[in-house]
Amino acid sequence: MRIQNWFLAVVAGISVIFILSLSVNALFWADDFYIYDQLQKNSLWNFMKFNYYNWDGRFISLNALLQLSLIKNCSPFFAVFVWSVMLLLSSFFMFRIFQLEIKNKEKSFARNHFLAFLFLFCLLWLGYSGHISETVYWVTGGIYSMGLSMIFGFVYMFHRRPIQFNGIWLVVGSLYGLSLGLMGVIGSFPLLVFLLIELVLDRKNIFLNKKKLIYPLIWGFFIFIGTVINISAPGNFVRASILETSFQWDVILMATNLIKINIRYIIFSLPAIAGALLAVSIMPFPSILSKGKELYIYPTDVYIERFSSANDRLSLLKWFIVAISGILPKLVIPDIAGGRTTVFYMAFLFLGIWVFLQYILSVQKKSVQPLLKIYLAAKGIKISLLVFFVFVNSVALYNYKIGQSIRQQVDEREAFFETMRGKKQTVLVKPIVVKDIPFAVFFHDLMDESYARYYGFDRVMLDTIVDEKLPKYYLNPPW
Repeated sequence: MRIQNWFLAVVAGISVIFILSLSVNALFWADDFYIYDQLQKNSLWNFMKFNYYNWDGRFISLNALLQLSLIKNCSPFFAVFVWSVMLLLSSFFMFRIFQLEIKNKEKSFARNHFLAFLFLFCLLWLGYSGHISETVYWVTGGIYSMGLSMIFGFVYMFHRRPIQFNGIWLVVGSLYGLSLGLMGVIGSFPLLVFLLIELVLDRKNIFLNKKKLIYPLIWGFFIFIGTVINISAPGNFVRASILETSFQWDVILMATNLIKINIRYIIFSLPAIAGALLAVSIMPFPSILSKGKELYIYPTDVYIERFSSANDRLSLLKWFIVAISGILPKLVIPDIAGGRTTVFYMAFLFLGIWVFLQYILSVQKKSVQPLLKIYLAAKGIKISLLVFFVFVNSVALYNYKIGQSIRQQVDEREAFFETMRGKKQTVLVKPIVVKDIPFAVFFHDLMDESYARYYGFDRVMLDTIVDEKLPKYYLNPPW
């Protein structure tokens, strides 16, 4: 049976629709209720300003403005759908950046790249399984997916900047850079390192044409200004004192933290690493679907000779350096290096592995006998793609079913709450029962004051006597 490219594109499109459709399972959980409650009493700006001075510097960023607007004015479904689209957008930017990094001859996004892009998006969706429930499918946490799309959007914009001076590009890029800086140091610091590396790689051309310094220097300056405004927020220090967070300035401790956080993040990133290895198979595209692909593995000295210059080696390792640089701000406060904060590290690592392997596998030297020669048949690649998309569809469907199970129980609980809305009393409810929580479902059945105020109650408590055999997780949800 011959598998047509259009058929693969249709199956891939269904996978993407399934992934985006998981937004229908979105519900308010935990912080969503607190933010919603506060925004009923305060304007957006007053709430952002209050938190900038009393909790977190990121509250005056563009990301926070969109996040708070969605929580205040939109349904959880629409908010999570926006975050899902942001994930799709970041995947598109990553795909285009990859093409530009490897100096692909086609400068535009051609129709024949559409299938490769959908394949990449599905790979990233699976690869981000370590954090995606909190960074896409949680209304509050989805701010990270917007940050990811903004970061890769900026990198793509930098690659496509005009050679000649353009005032509009300069102003737009500067405001964009300021927004990225306000977003937080774990996202802005890697971008500053990226700009520095680009200056080093392009130093010869910059020496001949000083105007090439304008964009990276001015855009980098505004990213730096935004970062300083974010770091110096009074709320950061208030939060640190409330949470009793200790800063570790000891050099040995910082070096130890660098190793520990890297190991922790790499473990979190294992699905993404596997996805990056698979992503190599789609290039060059679309010729692989008609001609197949040959892979050559040569002795080490061939690669040493090919990447002998400092620029070549820096190009190979650039995205790994950018990924690790995102960890540096966390060395003094290792406690903040949790699951959600892997989002940027994981994306840069994915791109780094993808670019690195593509450079390595593109090396061909006819005068040297390869150690290993692998031929990937076009038919085999098509069958593999079909199996992959069917697998993605089945995973998405499983996540949908579990999400619907949770939603049905929450709907029953909310119907019960509506019959008593506004009554000042303590309400006892049974826990949400779920045997398994897949990676694309956010579940956080936390009974806090904001949850009670949302319905006008004094307090909402889980009835732990409903069934003593229920897993402890559902009786005492983790923070």
